[in-house]
Amino acid sequence: MSVTDCPRAAAGPAATGNRALDGAFVSPVTRRPLARAGASQALVTDDGAERFPIVAGDVPDLRPGAVPLTAHEVAAVDARLDQLWESGDCGPESPRAVTPASPRQARAFWRTVARAESGAYARWWLRGRRPYTQADSMAIYREVTDTYPNALRRQVWVTAGGSVGTAPIETFKRLSLDPILELMRAEGLRSVLDFGCGWGANTILLRQLAPDAQVWSFDASPYRVLSARYNLERLGLAPYRLFVADGSRLPLPDGSIDLVFTTHVLEQMAEVLPAALAEIHRVARRFAVHVEPGTRFARWPHRLRVRRLGYPSDIVERTRALGWTVREHRPAEPGWGKAPGELIVLAR
Repeated sequence: MSVTDCPRAAAGPAATGNRALDGAFVSPVTRRPLARAGASQALVTDDGAERFPIVAGDVPDLRPGAVPLTAHEVAAVDARLDQLWESGDCGPESPRAVTPASPRQARAFWRTVARAESGAYARWWLRGRRPYTQADSMAIYREVTDTYPNALRRQVWVTAGGSVGTAPIETFKRLSLDPILELMRAEGLRSVLDFGCGWGANTILLRQLAPDAQVWSFDASPYRVLSARYNLERLGLAPYRLFVADGSRLPLPDGSIDLVFTTHVLEQMAEVLPAALAEIHRVARRFAVHVEPGTRFARWPHRLRVRRLGYPSDIVERTRALGWTVREHRPAEPGWGKAPGELIVLAR
């Protein structure tokens, strides 16, 4: 199925099975194995001392101490997603390439970015400096914010080859995933973890472009994971491997995933970044790939943004300290218009 298809299904998704429930998890607190206790809606350790709820029938919430969603809240999410899906029109097929901006449009874009970042930086400096955190991100994602296919059709500004242009998010993400897909094919990698999957855009594309791979996905927001689950089911991409977790305490065994990747996720984790990186490189068996904003290849407005929001600019140094080898480090192509990323490929 192509990502440009816009299939319609009967109202509301039906649970079709989460392969992640098949005895694959460990406790994020003690690293002890977790298993489903009979027909109960929970994953527990063998002695029952640790217990984590299962949301919506097949999505485990593995955040220690988290308050689980109620059945009413889950039903409300599904109803809202039904509404968003049915009201969204795919329209014509999206272009499969970046549309270059005219010189006039490009100048206007850079002026707008420079003006916006300069003003925001001045306000940040005068009113109190505080990095953007995972808590800030979760405050935004406590509601359904995107759904396929509407979101993948949205046009965004991107940078490519030193110039700017526009592209649907679908095209931007497809091109951004090319290095990961090439690495998976070249190295024969069978499993990949979408670290911070959001509503499932990268997971959807990976499932379609690499159908034989085991794609695991999680997010710290149960609302976003339920959105990803809904979209995967509406697209016929079930079964899946979805769970809710805190990225600084992953519920997976050591070296259990061939490749772990992040795309504009670590930027939102300033307060837990060291723990998150340690977890990524504990779970990743062979490779880790990060596409995150940085300062090395950025223009000055983007440098202001990275500094103002407290985005990490030392991922390479931190991961080298964890004993990993930097296999590739270059500007991400294409780059997100407001915060172009760096592609960092790390090998164990």
